[in-house]
Amino acid sequence: MEQENNQGHSENHFGAYRDFWWNKGFLDLMAERLRLAAHQSMLDVGCGKCHWSKLLVPYLSEPADVYAVDNDPKWSRKDAAIQDFFKIHGASLQLMKADASDLPFKDDCFDIVSFQTLLIHCADPAKVLSGMKRVLKPGGTILC
Repeated sequence: MEQENNQGHSENHFGAYRDFWWNKGFLDLMAERLRLAAHQSMLDVGCGKCHWSKLLVPYLSEPADVYAVDNDPKWSRKDAAIQDFFKIHGASLQLMKADASDLPFKDDCFDIVSFQTLLIHCADPAKVLSGMKRVLKPGGTILC
């Protein structure tokens, strides 16, 4: 789908308020309950500007390996500020253009596969979820 006014896909649905969806108390509780500190590798599907993975990376085991994919060319471009954020938090970030329904990763390779508002953009959400399960390590967590 062609985007208007050079907006990325989520900009058509959400305003700047998405930066304020989550509070620290909730994130701390979620991280404790899901034992995020035991996880080191994460895939953020439909990452946009990495809002979600930026919130989660401080809770992951260092050195964390974060892969972030989006099919929107605006979001899949390299961004020095985003790269610096992950580096400061002891994580590597691999940002790439990829389709959520055809993830370019081997089976069983991530501790966590995560997404926020992705499924509203997908023609076949069941296929997307199936692909996420494929790349998730046994005993891993899908966080949505």
